[in-house]
Amino acid sequence: MYKLKSMQPLFKKTKLALILSGIFFAIIILEIMVRISPPQVIVPLDCFQKDQQLNHTHIPNKTCQFKTLNWNVSYNINSQGLRDKEYPLEKPQNSYRILSLGDSFTEGWGVKIEDSYPKQLETLLNSHITDQRYEVINTGVAGYSTVLEYLYLKNKGLNTNPDMVTLAFDMSDFAEEKEYSVLSYSDDSGQLLGVHAKDLTTPSQSLYMEMLNRSAERPISKGFMGNIEYLIRSNSALARKILPISKETIIVNPNFFQPDNQSWDLVKKNLTAINDLLKAKNIKFLLIVFPHYDQTQNRNLEEPLATLDDFAQSQQIPILNLTTDFNSTDPKKYYLPADLHFSKEGNTLLANKIFEYLKSQGITKPN
Repeated sequence: MYKLKSMQPLFKKTKLALILSGIFFAIIILEIMVRISPPQVIVPLDCFQKDQQLNHTHIPNKTCQFKTLNWNVSYNINSQGLRDKEYPLEKPQNSYRILSLGDSFTEGWGVKIEDSYPKQLETLLNSHITDQRYEVINTGVAGYSTVLEYLYLKNKGLNTNPDMVTLAFDMSDFAEEKEYSVLSYSDDSGQLLGVHAKDLTTPSQSLYMEMLNRSAERPISKGFMGNIEYLIRSNSALARKILPISKETIIVNPNFFQPDNQSWDLVKKNLTAINDLLKAKNIKFLLIVFPHYDQTQNRNLEEPLATLDDFAQSQQIPILNLTTDFNSTDPKKYYLPADLHFSKEGNTLLANKIFEYLKSQGITKPN
């Protein structure tokens, strides 16, 4: 009896060791299972290709999955290389065609295509105006800026015979204009011909992609605990799978909201070229500007939007400045969590404001 009692602590220690060992091996097994399971982040780069005139384009008739911790959507590219449904090249009779130029915000980054603002706008127009049909063609391509939008419009977009062109300007355009300027080429007279493709993404876009891929590693805690949390997240796929997700906005570039003179000169030059091109064709133009979430939290960061507004008005470029509209009581709802792009609600706001503008301008009939 005494011997059994004296062995009880040993039994308890052995039992505890077995339990802890079981937990440890269970965690190891779960870690392995998570690591060999499909990735949490799948960026649809397979839907893009290099282009020696437009730098990069969508691959026609390609379908890709776009998956992160916050969304899982399909990228379906039509035969014209657009993330949209099929449209005939020739505009149907009794229809009003709007061409939506832009980058990932227009393309519908992180949302279903029907939730992108061009498609929501098309639905609004056709549900409220019944005497004709409206087509809003989404030509947005992630990573585009005004120089690529100008080239697309000149070489492809005008072939669709649009009645109107909208261009949603994004703050990332400033950085990308400089990156594309070193890849641009012109004819002997100085006329811009295209932008070469060195890599599929520019440095600023690559940085964003890297941050998107590493978004699960970003800690929620601050200070010392944040460092511990980051250490755990960065080394454990299981931890990244089960821990809460950081909702902080991704910033692509430290100087994102402070464009330099070269960026401004390039943006102004290309916006003027687009405006002149459309004027010569008697096609209506609308420039759209909007804030990023960080700008809604710090009004000092909105200065470039105000400067862009002043420039557009000085050049008689119609502009829809949505800075005030996105500065609502709850602007965060307009943006994807842990990202800088529009949520479905942000796309809805943009579509509604464009619709209101079109109504106010009496744009309900073809030219």
